[in-house]
Amino acid sequence: MTGNIVILCTGTDANGNVPEVTDPDTEKERIYDEEIAPLLMKAGKIAQDNGMHFVAFVQYDGPWHTAHTECVNLDTAGPWMRLATYGARSKGNMDELIISLIRDDKKHSPDGRTASMFMRQINRGLHQD
Repeated sequence: MTGNIVILCTGTDANGNVPEVTDPDTEKERIYDEEIAPLLMKAGKIAQDNGMHFVAFVQYDGPWHTAHTECVNLDTAGPWMRLATYGARSKGNMDELIISLIRDDKKHSPDGRTASMFMRQINRGLHQD
């Protein structure tokens, strides 16, 4: 599988390494950073090495303290995996999620023959002059 593991979580650097936590915001964040994030990165690497798609979500404290680990090739992933990935990437931003779904529908249904009744309505609206 092509693609890389993408780590979008508190406490990781650009290489996906978890640095030493010196002043965590919360105890749950510390637990996530020190114990959970390394396990998810390991699972993502195993999945990638074996040609699998992998997405994991964690809400570690309150509705906006979230993180996710993904190992997904959106060109070969099935619809449910793409939806999960877009949901994780949007971090609760509905506009970002909807824009990602519209782009995905255009890419995977270039003739406009989507299975989604909502996407058909959106496509009609986007293509009107």
